[in-house]
Amino acid sequence: MYYDMHSNRDTLLDAMIRSLKELTSYSQMLQSIFRKIEELKNELINQELLNSDTQEFSKNRDEFYRKLNEKIFTLNQAKILIHFNMQNDIHKIEQECLESLETKIKTICSSVDKLLTKFSQENILARVEYDHFNLYYCNLISIRQEIKVHIEKIEEAIFDKIQMWECSIKKESTVQDVTINLKNMKRVSNSVPSFKIKINERIDEMLKCYKTTHGAMAFARLGTIFNQDRVA
Repeated sequence: MYYDMHSNRDTLLDAMIRSLKELTSYSQMLQSIFRKIEELKNELINQELLNSDTQEFSKNRDEFYRKLNEKIFTLNQAKILIHFNMQNDIHKIEQECLESLETKIKTICSSVDKLLTKFSQENILARVEYDHFNLYYCNLISIRQEIKVHIEKIEEAIFDKIQMWECSIKKESTVQDVTINLKNMKRVSNSVPSFKIKINERIDEMLKCYKTTHGAMAFARLGTIFNQDRVA
């Protein structure tokens, strides 16, 4: 019986010794945290915002930015470790990551601004330009759900142009000129899904006003001309 008890005690002691040997030392733990923070920093700085996750479906895009924001939050929370003599300057790392993200967002905003400037000066953008605009704008919408960005001026610029066409429709004397402006509005509606419903409502309002002002016959003629050419 004594032998069995002694044997069991030795076995338990051996297990405890092995467990203690496997325990991570304080310095090793700090080294591990240091590496994780550096990995997170590199991931955030090297992460491109326009990628396979953000170019297609809104669900994937929203999820991408949600996870990105979680990583930034994790880095922010890691600042509590500054009292443990960490090798890395967590404040500096966080600032570098935030500045990198801000630069990438500014690049997207700048690309949108260039397209809006061209849109404001001309009536037509190329199909590929509308595609780029939609990509940038949809990303900014998703970013805004997680990070504070101001994108109201984008919609304002689009609808300033829409309003200009509306004013032209109200004062134009020929059906052809009215049709041109309606087609301009419809082209934007077809090309920018984010504003499609709102622009179509404005088009419907213009058509109602035209019918009320010019009568059913003129309205029918407008409809015939408007539908002659399919709006791209």
